[in-house]
Amino acid sequence: MRKGMDLGADDYIMKPFTRRELLQAIQTRLEKQLMLERLAQEKMSSLQMNVSSILPHELLNPLSIILGYSELMLDREQQVNPMQIRGSHRTLIRQLNDCSG
Repeated sequence: MRKGMDLGADDYIMKPFTRRELLQAIQTRLEKQLMLERLAQEKMSSLQMNVSSILPHELLNPLSIILGYSELMLDREQQVNPMQIRGSHRTLIRQLNDCSG
């Protein structure tokens, strides 16, 4: 019996066994399986909540860079020359590439 448990058996029923003992062993295994399934579902729900709370930030980060540079260019519209626009454009592309991994 000990060797069977060491090899991964979840239960052991000695022969001869009664119908009641067999049904009780089956019931215990079904309850344990149900508990494991509930635990897995709880972990999955927690993971989904964590991902959904992080994902919007990851999506909004590149947009905030674009909006920031756009506002900066609009604020300095009269003072910005084509070379500065080109430099800002390169910086914007580099930062967006950094955000995407």
